[in-house]
Amino acid sequence: MSKAHGVVIESSNHRKNHRCSIFYGAHDSPYGTCRIALDEGSRICYLGFCDTGKRADFRVLLESLWPAAVCRHAPKEIAWVVDSLAKRVTLNVTVLVHGTDFQIRVWSALLETAPGTVLSYGELARQICHPGAARAVGQAVGANRIALLIPCHRVISSNGQLGGYHWGTERKRALLLKEQAGAPLFAGEASHRLDPIKCGADPDRGKSRHRAEVVRPASLAVKNDGCDENHPARR
Repeated sequence: MSKAHGVVIESSNHRKNHRCSIFYGAHDSPYGTCRIALDEGSRICYLGFCDTGKRADFRVLLESLWPAAVCRHAPKEIAWVVDSLAKRVTLNVTVLVHGTDFQIRVWSALLETAPGTVLSYGELARQICHPGAARAVGQAVGANRIALLIPCHRVISSNGQLGGYHWGTERKRALLLKEQAGAPLFAGEASHRLDPIKCGADPDRGKSRHRAEVVRPASLAVKNDGCDENHPARR
């Protein structure tokens, strides 16, 4: 278990094939349709975005991730997540993930990045004491299925470009700009589709070939070159 900035990561590897109930639904957000799923203990097991928003597609996705689960469409059950994201910069929540030990180490390290900051894949690799594993770190970042709360949008390329993002580069830029403004991520007008202008992003600059116009604080230099093996993200 790892915790930082109010978010607790729990591994579900030992429970993936146990029968349970998952409640899911979709809500409009400033970045388009947001899809959320919770388990019976109100732990968030999926948070992401879509452009088409078909309910059946989401159920199929959840059943592939949680094959033993009974998935129930229950938008009222997950509404509190959207409401919290609209009112708070940080949330005290538990997220449920399943992945390899390496992936969970990467996701745990991501929890330590502060809102409004960015770091490169190489810096993240060094923070988990795998300095030559930037590519593997990038794959682990891309495998994250808990957007925002496990903040994979804060990882950019070493040359300053935005790099990839599972839910689209325009969303990544918009999220970074919203965080650097110090506002709750879901503050603003909600919509079923992403409107880069309303999100404060320039759609013509959303492609990865352009450099990210985000502030890179000096404090983002790797904080622990000594690689403390007792740190939760390095165990």
